[in-house]
Amino acid sequence: MKIKREINRCILLSGLCLLCVTTIFAQTFPKEGDKLNYRLVGFQLLNAPGTLNYEVELAQGSITAEADFARNIIRKAKATTNHVKMEVPAFGAAYTWRGVYTNTKGVVIRGDLAHFSTLTCPNVDTAIVRLRILQKTLRYADAYVFSDIAQVLYDLKGNPVWFLPPLTTTCNATVAVRDLKLTKEGTITCLVNDWPYEIDYNGNILWQPQHGLNEMGERERYHHEFTRTDGDNYLVLGNEMLKCKLNTNKDSLPTICDNSEQDGTPKQGCRKLPFGTVLEYNSRNKLLWSWHSSVLFRDSTLYPFLRPGKPGFEIHLNSFYLDRYAGMLYVSSKRYSIIIKVKYPEGDVRAIYGMRNNSTTHQLFCDQHSVKQSATGKLYLFNNNECNPDNVPTIMMLEEAKTTAEGVKKIWELKTPVKPTARQTGDKHTATSGGNVIALPGGDVFASMSSPYGDMFIAGKDKKILWHGIQERKMDTTGKWEPQPQYRATLVTDAASIEKLLFHAAPPLSSLGK
Repeated sequence: MKIKREINRCILLSGLCLLCVTTIFAQTFPKEGDKLNYRLVGFQLLNAPGTLNYEVELAQGSITAEADFARNIIRKAKATTNHVKMEVPAFGAAYTWRGVYTNTKGVVIRGDLAHFSTLTCPNVDTAIVRLRILQKTLRYADAYVFSDIAQVLYDLKGNPVWFLPPLTTTCNATVAVRDLKLTKEGTITCLVNDWPYEIDYNGNILWQPQHGLNEMGERERYHHEFTRTDGDNYLVLGNEMLKCKLNTNKDSLPTICDNSEQDGTPKQGCRKLPFGTVLEYNSRNKLLWSWHSSVLFRDSTLYPFLRPGKPGFEIHLNSFYLDRYAGMLYVSSKRYSIIIKVKYPEGDVRAIYGMRNNSTTHQLFCDQHSVKQSATGKLYLFNNNECNPDNVPTIMMLEEAKTTAEGVKKIWELKTPVKPTARQTGDKHTATSGGNVIALPGGDVFASMSSPYGDMFIAGKDKKILWHGIQERKMDTTGKWEPQPQYRATLVTDAASIEKLLFHAAPPLSSLGK
């Protein structure tokens, strides 16, 4: 009888059928009993024709009685669509919610009570791990930042709102996560223990390499960067293991052993070395394209870029950027302090940017990281500046010259707002590594710093710091807070991207009458 009365009531309210008990839990989100790994929740209500305003009412705890719920509502949020965003107060807590629908005639219908809870993890316990804010911002007050070392999404006030749920293991700080970032499709990509994953907001795995085997049938050695491209393919760095003979002479490169030594028993002096590769997969897990840095050894291209007095070694790659429309791939090699420009998809090297060993000019960048291209076509990178150990890392904007022979020139540079890593105690220099930078709309930049720092900051074109935070962990032995260097952090600034992230994971909702 109750359901029949409600159906009759729905008919009277011009089709606003909201309280059909048999269907409401299947068509709203969070579903009854859901356990969420986030506090920033994308509530989805029934898509009810004739509804003017949608609202979510939230109470803390698991409540079953309507009267108790009404007395204990702690938060409300409204929207003009059935997608309603709300931040719930805490991790590790139980909640009760319901949808409220107001039609064009002002009639209000309240849905049934539903229940969910938020999970917790040590990385969102701010008594252990924190993003400490050194300088607040108003310009980016609604932005969020992914920290890969913490495996957490923070708001810029330092509050954790999401954590990476277990993909292959339990939630703990020993899992190595790198390059945690949002895609344009509203999904998340990352490397977990050097294995690429694309996931949704709830941690459901959407894509990973099916086999992850190279041409030799060996497991691919993925590392550093994994990106979903504009063409809905996936680019990831890998390593090709080749047997080489190391040359003891300075200013020399290793010699790649011949094919028989690669496949069979190596001759004396041959040892395996990793040579960076760039691999492109499609969504069906087919390897579409690859580029191998070993080509630079086979034709001696690297000789002019050897550091004087030091023997060469394998090519270590740490970042890439694909300009699919121009058909160019930019690849960063830290060991040689060069940016390699590769024609895509042909694979031939069009230019190498970096200081040649016969140059008398100051080295432009050194041990760089995270090469990218801005919307205006300028290259930019995080310069660890290791050739100048008394100086701090810098952010650099570079402009490519019209001819390859001219290389690139610096057009903008910002010293990072940290102290040099040489310790005041007189200890030997501590090397800097990692780090990344993202060009923001309007000319601002976001950067994060890796070892030995934990800083993240936003700076304007005028080089003034707009926001500054530092990732920290409390040490078990001393009880002191120490910097927690992330490999890369990424900033999400626009509301549309957050909306897509929140509502990408939930199942599609049925409209009334369908």
